[in-house]
Amino acid sequence: FEDPKLGYIRGRGRTTMDWFAHTLKGMIDEKYPTLPGRETTWIAGSSMGGLMSLYAVTAFNDVYSRAACLSPSIWFATRSLDRLTTVRARWRTTTTCASSTPP
Repeated sequence: FEDPKLGYIRGRGRTTMDWFAHTLKGMIDEKYPTLPGRETTWIAGSSMGGLMSLYAVTAFNDVYSRAACLSPSIWFATRSLDRLTTVRARWRTTTTCASSTPP
């Protein structure tokens, strides 16, 4: 996005969520007694974390089966979410979004 004082700011959400799904999750599954399957792998976050959880459950649906998106910062990436949800119209997921701001 563009900030009047800072200029163009490039997001790193895709890179970060790829790392979560393909590196961090594997490290956690190796170290701790987890149920590593897709059906038992959830992601959750609030605000920007809620937005990234929504992104992760759609973009990495082979890893995450559910997401809790608490007050997600949808305003930040409306065009990207429109594209993502159009492409992935047949999600195999359960997503819970909670917001204190009415739609």
